[in-house]
Amino acid sequence: MLPTGYICHSAPGRLRIRVPSLKGDHEFFAAVDQALQRSDAVKNVQTRPLTASILLTGDRIDAARIERLVVDNDLFRLEAMQPALPPIVKTLIAPIDRINHNIHRFTRGDVDVEVIVFLLLVGFGIYDLLRGDLRRPAWYTAFWYASEVFNKYISDHKSEKP
Repeated sequence: MLPTGYICHSAPGRLRIRVPSLKGDHEFFAAVDQALQRSDAVKNVQTRPLTASILLTGDRIDAARIERLVVDNDLFRLEAMQPALPPIVKTLIAPIDRINHNIHRFTRGDVDVEVIVFLLLVGFGIYDLLRGDLRRPAWYTAFWYASEVFNKYISDHKSEKP
């Protein structure tokens, strides 16, 4: 399954798209840049992996045409607008996003918050097992949550990376 790109802004001769699920993926945005530069409808392409942004300019910019191009090149699917998050969710997610960005930058993209949560949960489960504390459900609950985080992480990366 292709990741989703959202049209953030559209004006005659200008189209801005964001692909938030691939934020920071320099290889992906380089591939997008190359594919879109080959289009005769696009005069200029600016990709910014750190903000997950693609800016297209040209006299014949058309969202439907761009959508066909990115889907045909197995890059992403295009939707009109990213659904808005409620303000409380944005407030709760913001510090996690900052931490995730710093971890991702520090590890050069090898580790993110989901991997750390997975490892911590497995560690807590092993700790309880080694202590011999089998009475309470913490060790197997930790394994359950760790497997859920890990499965989500794997399925997200399989479906979103080209």
